[in-house]
Amino acid sequence: MITLYRSRATCLATLTAALLGTALSMTSAPALAQAPSGTWTRVAGQDGPFNVSGTKTVRYGAGTQWVSRSMTGNNQWCTTPMFGSDPAPGVANVCEVFVPNTDPSYTWSRVSGQGGTFNIAGTKTVRYGADVRWKQRSMTGNNQWCTDPMFGGDPAPGIANTCEVWTGPAGTAPPPVTVTQPTPLPPVPPHNHGVGLLPSPYTGFSVGSAEVRSTYTGNRAVPNSDGTDVGNFRTVCAPSHMLYDDPLVYPGQPGLAHLHVFFGNAAVTANSTAESIRTTGRSTCRGGILNRSSYWIPALINTQTNRAEVPRTANIYYKTGLAHNEISHAIPRGLRMIAGDMNTSSELPWWLQVAMFECFNTPSMGKFQTIPNCPVGDELIAQIVFPQCWDGVNVTSANHKSHMAYAIRETGRCPSSHPVALPEVAIRAHYAITSANQAVNFKLSSDMYEGPGGYSMHGDFVMGWVEEAMDSFVANCLNIRMDCKSHLLGDGREIF
Repeated sequence: MITLYRSRATCLATLTAALLGTALSMTSAPALAQAPSGTWTRVAGQDGPFNVSGTKTVRYGAGTQWVSRSMTGNNQWCTTPMFGSDPAPGVANVCEVFVPNTDPSYTWSRVSGQGGTFNIAGTKTVRYGADVRWKQRSMTGNNQWCTDPMFGGDPAPGIANTCEVWTGPAGTAPPPVTVTQPTPLPPVPPHNHGVGLLPSPYTGFSVGSAEVRSTYTGNRAVPNSDGTDVGNFRTVCAPSHMLYDDPLVYPGQPGLAHLHVFFGNAAVTANSTAESIRTTGRSTCRGGILNRSSYWIPALINTQTNRAEVPRTANIYYKTGLAHNEISHAIPRGLRMIAGDMNTSSELPWWLQVAMFECFNTPSMGKFQTIPNCPVGDELIAQIVFPQCWDGVNVTSANHKSHMAYAIRETGRCPSSHPVALPEVAIRAHYAITSANQAVNFKLSSDMYEGPGGYSMHGDFVMGWVEEAMDSFVANCLNIRMDCKSHLLGDGREIF
């Protein structure tokens, strides 16, 4: 008998099911007859590995389009071949495991993603982790942190954790937590570094300051030591956290992005907005909450371990830049933008280069579009330069790029389509090199191609400065073409 299938995907799904001996189902709402009450918990992004404790139903897809199958054991892969078909073509899929409730009255409610803050009314039990791996503690009060240190460790290494509060009926206790440690996950295939894992141990990050950190000293801008006619202001920001989030590209969709390292506002998640970044959260930058701006770049992955490297620090530059013949205007409230292209996979002509890498203590090696093999004791610098010419109307755009443009090199002015010159923002992240040939194994989390790492370097910026502070260094540093070092606001105040 010949069976006609409605689509190639359905045919492939059925064939794969037969080969695997496992029933696959294409569903818009997965059948849960074997588990009438429970939750779907994300365990991996597309092409990522994950572990399953016991035997559970796992679904693969996005939105309302899923295929599901029963799975057990460690080192499973969240891929189309594993599930037999792509249920949501053109969309980044995820894998979610169904975790049944042991009692229908049990209720856990999500309050924060990893690295975020949350408030607790009264005293409640809060758990931290993912899938079936959790740590829990009693908590009370506002501004709690959803982090490994707060809960005494990482119960689910390699997965973006969440915090959930117990909201069961009065007088009931949450079920006991059993923490199980998975076996080490295998390295990802060499063509897919978009699934690099969080650093282990998850250390080297700053919780930031909740205070305005400035003082009046009377010190002001000085002439540039190299005699150039350029206005300079810099600040220093510690890394705050890493997440598989991108609030610009995937707003409100935690876990869909490749791994990013964040600097500045320590509370940024996929759910952050320009307004929440401006008004809430601690800051890891000099000046404390004078500068709640958020800066993020793709994580640097050591392909030997498939773990992310934690940067030592980042220097953030605000300069007159290429638009040196223009008067700079302060960056407007709510402005966000992206520089570079995560899809770049080869060398660009020099006039299109906005990202580069260099060895900090060995400048004679030059600057590169790919990651150089810096010597032991040096620091790898990963830099991205943002466009500075604004259209004067829109604080963002559909691609977070078209409302901005780069200045014209030959004239030192902004194009007529984007006539308003803003400070030129640049991120320079520093990574310590501690062993010989360490950088040979480096790729970016966004390097989804074969070949040397670094071509896909890009960065995101969301404005979060207290406006009078930015107004000060724009007027008293940039527009008088003087140097304010990395701590002077130009009006006699210093940030620390």
